Amino acid sequence: GFTMAKLEYKKRAAKKLFKEYKAGNPEALLLVKNVIHDCDDITLMKCQHVIAKQNGYNNWAEMKNNIGE
Repeated sequence: GFTMAKLEYKKRAAKKLFKEYKAGNPEALLLVKNVIHDCDDITLMKCQHVIAKQNGYNNWAEMKNNIGE
């Protein structure tokens, strides 16, 4: 239903952020750096964390549980 779509949307947002980060997009770099202080090893999971923080959650798991699966 709707909640699943919301989670999918967040997953896509994280993937897009990861891709843009790797491509050197300055906006993406800034976004990640604001949340993750050790930017040497950015993974998709870390980008998911950034998306969760952007949405007012402490982490991806918390956001996932709140959106509901």
